[in-house]
Amino acid sequence: MNSQSYGMRILSSFLLFYLCFGLFDAKAVDRFVTSEFPPYGFSENGAVSGIIPEIVEAVGRQLGHPIPVEIVPWKRAQALVETSEGTVAAGPLVRTCDREFRYTWLSALPEISGDFVLLARDERLLALADKDFKKLRVSLIQGTAFKADVEAAGFETIIEVETEVQSAKMLALGRTDLWASPRVVAERIYAELGHDTSDLYVATTLRNDVMFLVTSKAIDEVSLAEWRAAISKIRKDGTLNRIVSKYQSGPIIDRLVKRPDC
Repeated sequence: MNSQSYGMRILSSFLLFYLCFGLFDAKAVDRFVTSEFPPYGFSENGAVSGIIPEIVEAVGRQLGHPIPVEIVPWKRAQALVETSEGTVAAGPLVRTCDREFRYTWLSALPEISGDFVLLARDERLLALADKDFKKLRVSLIQGTAFKADVEAAGFETIIEVETEVQSAKMLALGRTDLWASPRVVAERIYAELGHDTSDLYVATTLRNDVMFLVTSKAIDEVSLAEWRAAISKIRKDGTLNRIVSKYQSGPIIDRLVKRPDC
């Protein structure tokens, strides 16, 4: 047997080994994307901070390698995940029917507040009859699952914006009547813009769901199991709760004005 033939046999054996054991196509998360959703994730002095980036950092320590976190527009973040073949993860997302089969659901994070609310600044709007209330302008960030909730609630005038900061400014200036947002995000942004959160009222709670981290359907089972084991470890040792408690407390905007469901 000549050396060239022997070398080809060795190479074929290695290829067969990789294919049989699934290592050739292994896909592991090596990049995480989120958007400007303080306190979930935000940029501060050139660095990425927030609940989600710190959780990802803790997961990276458990896995033995850092996972860089980037802030990108929310629609782009979701597109990156779907086209990444399992190497990009994102969050936080709520789990909806239209998303169910688009992603691999890495981890549930019930520790994070998932209250999605409609906020009003003008208390006179809260006394409107239901048919008039549903005519109010509602601002929300584009690319989220919450637009369907607002539409299902009967609102027709929906203003989609690129960032939550835009919605906050519009509400403060009277350019929208209601702001649809996760409660903890609204509290943080409104205060950071120099406004008093006591000016706000929760007109209604549209959704209260568990938040998730996701990646694409192409992630391999080994990497998926390792990621979930890392989340389990930081949950059990208290790291996860310590991270969340740094950024999230009890509700500040707690004046819920209930409307009848009729």
